[in-house]
Amino acid sequence: MLYGGLAEEVMMRWGVMSLLAWALWRAGRRSSASETQPSRRVVWAAIGASALVFALAHLPAVAQSAPLSPALVARTLALNALGGIVYGWLYWRRGLESAMLAHASTHAGLALVRAVA
Repeated sequence: MLYGGLAEEVMMRWGVMSLLAWALWRAGRRSSASETQPSRRVVWAAIGASALVFALAHLPAVAQSAPLSPALVARTLALNALGGIVYGWLYWRRGLESAMLAHASTHAGLALVRAVA
């Protein structure tokens, strides 16, 4: 539960998303140095790309639990990408701690559902 909330958020949001946002921002800058931060478009591109990386990174764990089928792969990618977008937005707007808390809360909620079901 803590691994996802802490380590994955450091790797995906602070690492991958920040690196992508910085690289896209630097690549798209014009000769004017007046841009002091990435545009919304650049940040959303970084959020989307890092969410896709985040989703793809979950496939090996799913493959250990069950044989991969097209439906299972699609479900895994869709749900984890959605989570990655939410956590990315939280990181952008509220900080890394918010993304960590949301991610850990997702794991806690899923564990509760499994325990009750």
